[in-house]
Amino acid sequence: MKPLILSDNLFEATVLHPSFVIANNGADDASGHELFHAADNLRDLTSWMPSTSNSQRWIYTDCQAAQQPTCVVLDRGHNLAGVSVNVTGYTDATLTTAVATIGCTIPSAPGGRPGDASGCLTPEGVWWKTFALSAARVWALVLPAMGAGVAPIVTGIYLGATYRFPEYMNAPFSDDYDTDVQIQTNRVSRGGLRVMTRKLNFRKLALSIDMESTDYPAFDAQARPLLRYGQPWWVCFDDSDATHAGMIAPFQLSGNVRYQPQANPVHREIRGLELEELLPRLWT
Repeated sequence: MKPLILSDNLFEATVLHPSFVIANNGADDASGHELFHAADNLRDLTSWMPSTSNSQRWIYTDCQAAQQPTCVVLDRGHNLAGVSVNVTGYTDATLTTAVATIGCTIPSAPGGRPGDASGCLTPEGVWWKTFALSAARVWALVLPAMGAGVAPIVTGIYLGATYRFPEYMNAPFSDDYDTDVQIQTNRVSRGGLRVMTRKLNFRKLALSIDMESTDYPAFDAQARPLLRYGQPWWVCFDDSDATHAGMIAPFQLSGNVRYQPQANPVHREIRGLELEELLPRLWT
């Protein structure tokens, strides 16, 4: 299938959607783990969790008007593997009248595709699920009581409408991404031993795609949050294949960039948009 991205997040109420209201229905965010941390794009460096254990919780976003997301992502570092959760749309923030819902048991082992009943769990621990539900004003992730002494941990939640590229990427390109290895400490001892620590493996993605001029405005709407606000893209090259689905990752701009799509007589050419993986795992 053609590449799929998620560029929006209805839970990001600071920059992307400042009029939205996000909340935990128990109003008991643990100190230092407030709900905004679940949308701060810092992956497993920060997290949301309630101060009360073994209690059902709704974390929700009031979008002020009806929205129709098609994908949810829980970033690595959550403790919800094997847990049954719901993504539910409500008429308002009282959370009493549901208009759409989908229930999933997050897999305990990596595998699956996002369209499967339980979604896809990547080897890195990211869970993502695509769905088709009616529009609703308020969207919530409903978390069950997890047992004595256990509270849910959500490092990152992304909820929004996906965008599928209208064309395939131009060849040649690597669907397992280019990799840039950066070594923070690299020295040679007096005895000739090379010491390398803090290896960072950044997966790289250089977009090269041609699209019809009529398709360009929809793509540009995806690019603007990335360019203006630094909102990362979750990128999957083929969500119909379990291996590729397991390689989904968030990508950000890799540095200074000049975004200048060129119009030729036939196509709009997208070049020069170079992205790198957001906060790759640290190798020590």
